[in-house]
Amino acid sequence: MKRFVNDKGQTLGFHEKKFHNEMKEKKKDLLKLVPKNSNFKESWKKAGDSFKNELQKFTTII
Repeated sequence: MKRFVNDKGQTLGFHEKKFHNEMKEKKKDLLKLVPKNSNFKESWKKAGDSFKNELQKFTTII
């Protein structure tokens, strides 16, 4: 995939238009990593909870 160094600060939409095929391939690759029957809201909550748990572990060590 082409690097975005020359287009720093551009939006994802800009890159999707400019590098359409490359972005499409990346999306296909990333979809393989997403569990079936999941949604963004659930995943975001799980990630937040996981972060909070790790933070609590860290603060109890100190």
